[in-house]
Amino acid sequence: MHRYKILIPRFSVGLLAFSFVVFILHVSEYNNVSAESGKSDNISRIISVDQDTHQFLDKFGREKFFRGLSVVYKGAPYYPVIDKFNATTSFTEKDAQILQSVNMNVIRLGVLWAAVEPSKGKYNDTYLDVIRGIVDNCKKYGIYVLLDSHQDVMSEKLCGDGAIGLIPFPLPISLPPSYKDGNPVICPLNWPALYLSNAVSVAWQNLYDNRNGLLDAFSAQWAYIAQKFKDVDNVLGYEIINEPWAGNIFANPKLLEPKTAESTNIQRLLDSVNTAIRKVDDRSVLFYTGVTWDNFGNALSVPGGNNYKNRSALSFHYYKLPHITGVEVQFVKRAEDIKRTGGGQMLTEFDSSWNSGKEVADILNVIQKADKYLVSWIGWQYKDFFSQRLSIRPGVSDEGLINKDTGEIRPEMAKLFSRTYPESVAGKTRNFFFNDTDSSFYLVYKIDPSIKAPTVIRVQTTYNYPKGLNITAAPAEKVKITHDGNLVYIDAVEGKAQKNDLIVVNVVAK
Repeated sequence: MHRYKILIPRFSVGLLAFSFVVFILHVSEYNNVSAESGKSDNISRIISVDQDTHQFLDKFGREKFFRGLSVVYKGAPYYPVIDKFNATTSFTEKDAQILQSVNMNVIRLGVLWAAVEPSKGKYNDTYLDVIRGIVDNCKKYGIYVLLDSHQDVMSEKLCGDGAIGLIPFPLPISLPPSYKDGNPVICPLNWPALYLSNAVSVAWQNLYDNRNGLLDAFSAQWAYIAQKFKDVDNVLGYEIINEPWAGNIFANPKLLEPKTAESTNIQRLLDSVNTAIRKVDDRSVLFYTGVTWDNFGNALSVPGGNNYKNRSALSFHYYKLPHITGVEVQFVKRAEDIKRTGGGQMLTEFDSSWNSGKEVADILNVIQKADKYLVSWIGWQYKDFFSQRLSIRPGVSDEGLINKDTGEIRPEMAKLFSRTYPESVAGKTRNFFFNDTDSSFYLVYKIDPSIKAPTVIRVQTTYNYPKGLNITAAPAEKVKITHDGNLVYIDAVEGKAQKNDLIVVNVVAK
């Protein structure tokens, strides 16, 4: 999606109080500092979601936090250029290096139904092999991958993406088709408006009602994907569908009420996909979502019911429109949602575009709030990727991290994205904070020495600590600090650290 999504506003209020505890006893200094490292395979499989903290847990039992950008190519061939780096459409090994260099450890990778199943019952293994290659390249650089069944308006015939040939043109709108494939060359209007076409509403209702086996087919292609990726350590999980529409709002206007749409239609889709995937993969985390305008919270249950709470995560988005209640309220409402349902959560889309520098303050506000509420995030998106006919604003580029004219990293965006954060916490995180003025950082957590892997903090020296950094922890006798490139390791000292001891780590610039 994008920030100009169709607006169906609702108002809500609410604030969540958080208290920060800082506990300083003695200070432990790190053992060594090396030059910034190159490749880093800091991957440990995500196996569950903690039902008390709602954080992702890896195979060692550590809490995991994620920072990244989307990589979604909306037009044929439905994957980015993979053999040669360029500024707008590639995702090569160099691109993975770039993301690692700015402290990112996840991408949200589009795996589109139109490409997975180009004709009924026929799966495209060549396409999935390309996706696997991207996933493998990411692993070399310590980057996880969230596989995203992306769609917008569901049809390329309506300047969107998702499923080939599913939706006819809505009348009276007429879009000029390409002579090659019958799809519009350039969309002459803001494509999200086409969500209000009868054709789109009918198509979505057909999917929910399993007309002509559509829901069975969508679920089956997900099972096929899961069979291919279930044993890949750096696959974070499967995002069932991007921004589902409410259904046939013309036949049933009550579907415009978010909780009605979610309980009547969307839940059926989520449960169907869960059933299909769990037949081949009972371990991976499924990411689910409701309509985009559920500002009062959602009416969903975790896909498949309570037995899957520890393998489910709410995927939510934030844009100024339709989320007119503001970013803080969105985090509060999502926290309320997962407290009710169980499972985890992640902000999997927000506007992270450059837009001549106009978005920097808003991006910072979102990621600061994410830190406050201990929520992982993925911005939209790394590059433009999709073709002009699928652009929300033809002729206007929304690239962020990479300058489309030079192919160079934008230092302003790099500094913004490379903020220090805890990637892995061997215990339970109480809070953490990065000061964007002086790059100082602190982490407070309750240590668990039974976890046989270190706490890992990601730092970035080029943009945040150009003259070096000092790392301290307290109590000194309970932990050992090692700094290697862009990673800081905090290990429990055997016989000294006890479960639930409060550990405070500080990072400051020299």
